[in-house]
Amino acid sequence: MDGTVSRKAVEGWRKPVIRTGWIAGAIFLLVSVGFAIHTFEFLEHSVRTRGTVLKLIVRTDSHGSKSYTPVFEFTTRNGETYAAAAHFASNPPMYLVGQKIPVLYEPGRLGTATPDSFWILWFFSLVFLFLGVSLIGASLLLSYLFRRRQSVA
Repeated sequence: MDGTVSRKAVEGWRKPVIRTGWIAGAIFLLVSVGFAIHTFEFLEHSVRTRGTVLKLIVRTDSHGSKSYTPVFEFTTRNGETYAAAAHFASNPPMYLVGQKIPVLYEPGRLGTATPDSFWILWFFSLVFLFLGVSLIGASLLLSYLFRRRQSVA
């Protein structure tokens, strides 16, 4: 052996890699659609109001990195005051104590309350969309490059 990769070896892994990229990409796109549908349904049933950040819950991981989860209070359209912790944490903190923020909640399901922010609502859908498109794009590119290389050879 002279250290070069044989054509047969390349042929052996090419199709499974491309196929795996297509399958994983399609799965990621389906997950993205699922998150998007969930977000659309939440937006359809939710009510907008204003809230105030009461405090930040500080969590420190095993490496000493801190993350901040806002706890906010809002008043429902029935006049009830409710406090909720956000379902995310960030560093630096996304909000400051005392800051007025837009809030979305579903009547009858106050535990669904979340700050009304594009990134909070659409983050997971966009991440899986990006991953799905990237994997499918990489599979298309590899497929094109291998076909082009075969036609030249």
